Amino acid sequence: ADTATIVKELARRRELDSVTIDSLFNRITFLVEEGKSALEAKDWVKFGQIMSGNETILEKLQVSVPKLVALCNVALKAGAQGARLSGSGG
Repeated sequence: ADTATIVKELARRRELDSVTIDSLFNRITFLVEEGKSALEAKDWVKFGQIMSGNETILEKLQVSVPKLVALCNVALKAGAQGARLSGSGG
C-alpha cells in the first residue's frame, strides 16, 4: 500500500477526532516502552503479547486491513508469540 496515502488519511481522521487518535498513539508509545523492557529482559512471551496488542491498536486506527489481520492470526495459530503488520499497513 502507498504509505503517503495511508498517512494522509490518518491525519485527516485525526483532524476530525484528535482525542481518539491521540489516545491510541499514546497507547502505542506506552507499548513501545513496554516492548523495549520485554526485549531487554528477553521475555519473548510478553514481547509477543505487546506486538499483538499493537496490532489491535493499528486495527482501531484503520491502518490494518482484514488480509493483514488474517495473516497475523495465521502466524499466531502457527505458534508465533505475537504478530503485527509491518510498514504503514493497508
